[in-house]
Amino acid sequence: MTPESVQEIGHTRVIGNALFTEFIFPFEIASLILLVAMFGAIILAGRGSKRAKGPGGRVDLTTRRKAEKALVNER
Repeated sequence: MTPESVQEIGHTRVIGNALFTEFIFPFEIASLILLVAMFGAIILAGRGSKRAKGPGGRVDLTTRRKAEKALVNER
């Protein structure tokens, strides 16, 4: 492509044509990598501490039982 033809067509259109003709395979691979990274981030962000955890990352059932007894005693 000559600079004159690029100026006539426009830079955005030339980049779009290059991405979707010559570089379609790397473009699709990059989009898949980004998609997998997005799902991984969503899954990792969803792993919040919903339960009380004790030493070693184990669920601390005594804390949960104490909380349940406190709720029952409040009623």
